Amino acid sequence: MTVTSGTANITVQSSDFVPQVEVLDANGNVVWASGRTNSLGAIVKGTTEEILPTEFFESPLKNKPAWQPHYEIITNPAQVQIYEEIIADSKGKITTSFVGLDQVLKSNRLLPKGWRADGPFAEYTRPHGEAEHDPEYINSRGATGADKITYSIPLTDQTRAIVAVRVSLNYQAIPPYYLKDRFTIAKGPETQRLAYLSSHLSLGGTPIENWKLTVACGTRGFDDQESRTCQR
Repeated sequence: MTVTSGTANITVQSSDFVPQVEVLDANGNVVWASGRTNSLGAIVKGTTEEILPTEFFESPLKNKPAWQPHYEIITNPAQVQIYEEIIADSKGKITTSFVGLDQVLKSNRLLPKGWRADGPFAEYTRPHGEAEHDPEYINSRGATGADKITYSIPLTDQTRAIVAVRVSLNYQAIPPYYLKDRFTIAKGPETQRLAYLSSHLSLGGTPIENWKLTVACGTRGFDDQESRTCQR
């Protein structure tokens, strides 16, 4: 079974945007998912609470960081589309320090429609990585201002009961790896203050509950002619 998700007319030049795709059974239970987060904003694997290693650039391979690449097709719940920029320092280590930025490893932030490789400042705003070769993201005419992702969901006893799909586009200003990097490399009272504020901040019942802001959300049943706005 395949589900196609699209994002359009959203210009993203900072932080993270993450599509959250959930497939539902007749009782509204989530039986397959990609892009869900826990209460601290860390992305988890599918319907579980297992934090993905890529949230902190961890990899089973020693001394080799890992991150989510740009996807055209997602086939398992450990794969998540994240529109973001990842930069390494001069030693090749991923960094969030503005003074340490040296080489771009990934950049698939959604570009404005009409962006061109020969346009103003294109060398600083161009995509890096797999996104450069995604025709739904950018082509010979420039950026489409949108992206389309296909989710290929295996048929199991649970997914055979799917009747609807719910898709959210979430914005995350401070991803978990950013805070981890701050607390690891920075010292002093300012770092201690940030650690205290971020660990004591209560976001329950606010528009940014679970450390994310939902920009758009829609649900569509397989028999529906059009999507419905999610009830909040």
